[in-house]
Amino acid sequence: MATHTFASCSPCCHCHALLLQIKSTVASTIALLPSPPPRKTSAPITPTALPLTMQQPPLQPPPQHPPPNPRATGSASSTNKRKKGDELTTAYVYSIARVIQNTYNMADRTETAKDRLFRDFFGCGAYIVVLLWNMMDELDVLPHEVEVVHLLWTLYWMKCYPTESPCTATVGKQGRKVDPKTFRKYVYPIVYAIASLEPYVVSLCFFCARMT
Repeated sequence: MATHTFASCSPCCHCHALLLQIKSTVASTIALLPSPPPRKTSAPITPTALPLTMQQPPLQPPPQHPPPNPRATGSASSTNKRKKGDELTTAYVYSIARVIQNTYNMADRTETAKDRLFRDFFGCGAYIVVLLWNMMDELDVLPHEVEVVHLLWTLYWMKCYPTESPCTATVGKQGRKVDPKTFRKYVYPIVYAIASLEPYVVSLCFFCARMT
């Protein structure tokens, strides 16, 4: 039995009726489908000015701050540190010694009590420290970059003669231990500088008289 197709048949009433039936079925099916939602159209973007809080400030060069005042900050270059050629007083020596002695409140103590405490730590009075400093400065035997506090380190080490660790822990500021290399860097040259003063402070005639 031959198969009936639209391509092989000639136009007739039967084929035309079948096409109309398919067309009506497709139309009714499309009518039953839900209609798509309307397409939203976005409004055109217009440039608006940003609020003042969101605007970026113009770039400005960094402010030129003046260098810090050493007198106000108390830095390493402060004038509180006496070096070669500076005038030295006993009052300044006492102020430096308070850090090592851990006695910051000395206003209620008498001069005798201050001198006794100073000798307990350093083996001599503050006036002898001033004379020693001035003599090393005048004879140009004071080591380079040495300050008065380093001379007090040396005198404390020569008086108490502790081992290195206790000594560096005692002479440090605010409970901080001084680095052993820093301690040796300043103390040992001062010891040799003090020893070089022997011809100027030791009387050979007096020494020979005592020996005889």
